[in-house]
Amino acid sequence: DAMAGPTPVSALIHAATMVTAGVYMVSRCSFIYVHAPIALGVVALVGGLTAALAAAIAVTQRDIKKVLAYSTVSQLGYMFLGCGAGAFSAAVFHLTTHAFFKALLFLGAGSVMHAMHDELDIVKMGGLKKYMPITYLTFLAGAFSLAGMPPFSGFFSKDEILWQTVRFGDPFHVALYALGALTAVFTAFYTFRMVSLTFLGKERFDPEQVHPHESPPTMTIPLVVLAILATVGGFLGLPHVFGHLNLIGPFVERSTAALEESGGLGHGAEWIFLLVGVGCALLGILPGWALYKAGPGWGERMARRLRPLHLLSYGKFFVDEIYAFLVVAPLRLFSLACALFDLAVVDGLVNGTARRCDEAGGAGNKVQDGKVSTYAAWFAAGALVLGIIVLVGVLR
Repeated sequence: DAMAGPTPVSALIHAATMVTAGVYMVSRCSFIYVHAPIALGVVALVGGLTAALAAAIAVTQRDIKKVLAYSTVSQLGYMFLGCGAGAFSAAVFHLTTHAFFKALLFLGAGSVMHAMHDELDIVKMGGLKKYMPITYLTFLAGAFSLAGMPPFSGFFSKDEILWQTVRFGDPFHVALYALGALTAVFTAFYTFRMVSLTFLGKERFDPEQVHPHESPPTMTIPLVVLAILATVGGFLGLPHVFGHLNLIGPFVERSTAALEESGGLGHGAEWIFLLVGVGCALLGILPGWALYKAGPGWGERMARRLRPLHLLSYGKFFVDEIYAFLVVAPLRLFSLACALFDLAVVDGLVNGTARRCDEAGGAGNKVQDGKVSTYAAWFAAGALVLGIIVLVGVLR
C-alpha cells in the first residue's frame, strides 16, 4: 500500500534509501553481531524466510508496483540473510546493486503507467514493446539484474550472499542456501511474468481509449543511466574466481574479516555455486517468458486449478488480516477501554470537583446580592452573635 505514492518517490525511498536503512545499521554494527552467533543465526533465518515469503507473494500479484514492492521485500530478505551469514560486505554490495536495478524498475513502471494512463494491472497491458522500445530495453536490463543473470549486477551481489552462506557447510547454513536458491527461481519467474504480461504478446487494452507512446527524454534518459549502472554495477564486487575485485568490501570487512574467513568450503567450489545460480535464474526466466508471452491465460487456468494456493499467495498469506486480528483489534479495544476510563473516572473526578466548587460558589454568591439592607441585616446578625458570645463569657 505504501507503493501508492509517486513512482519517483518509490524509486528513491522504497528502493534505495529508507527500506535499506536497517541493513546498513546491522552492517555498521557488525562488530557487535560477530560476537553473538545466535543473534546472527536469527537474522539469517528471518532474512531467508522473508525473501521466500515475499517472492511467493509476488508470483500472483497483478499490480506492477506491488510486484516490485514485494520483490523489494524479498531482496531485503537476501540482504539480511547475508548479514546473518556474516557476509556484511556482500549485504552492502547487494544493497548498492539493488538501488540501481530496483530504481530502474520503479521508474520503468512509472513510464509504463504514464503511457497507459495510470493503469497498474499488468493483465490489462501487453504488446507495449513496439510502442515503448527504450522503456522496454531498459526495463529488461533491470529485470535480468533482478533475476540474477550474468553479467548484470544482481547476479554478482545475490550469488555472493548465497556463496558466503553455504561456505559454512553446516546443515543450518546449507538449508538457508537452499531456501535462497529456491527464492531465486521464484524471483526470476515473477520478474519475467511481469515483463511478458507488460511488454509481450497482444494488446489487452482498448486502443480507442488508450494510446501508448514512448515517454519523453526527461523520463527515458534516467532509465538509460540506471540501465547502464544495473548492467555494470556488479563489477564493483567480482567474486574470487573472476579476480576478486571488491570495491565495496573495505567499507565493512575490516571488522568482519575473521568471521567471513571462517567458512568450510574453498574457493574452488565457487564455480559450482555460480553455475547453480545461473541455473536457478534460467529455471525461473524461461517458464516466466514461455508461459506468459502470449497472455495471462495459463496463469488464470493454474489459478483456478490451484485456487487455495493462489488465494494464499494473492492474499499475501493473510498477514495483514492476522495482524489486524491479533494486534490491531486488541489494541483498539484496549484504547477504547482507556478512553472510557478517562472520560468516566479521570474526567469525572476532575469535572465533579469543579462542579462542586461552582455550586459552593453559587451558594456563597447569594449572600453577596449587592443590597445594603441585606448587608446591614448580616452585620446586625453578626454583631448579635458576637454580643451573645461576650455575654456568655462574662456570665461564666
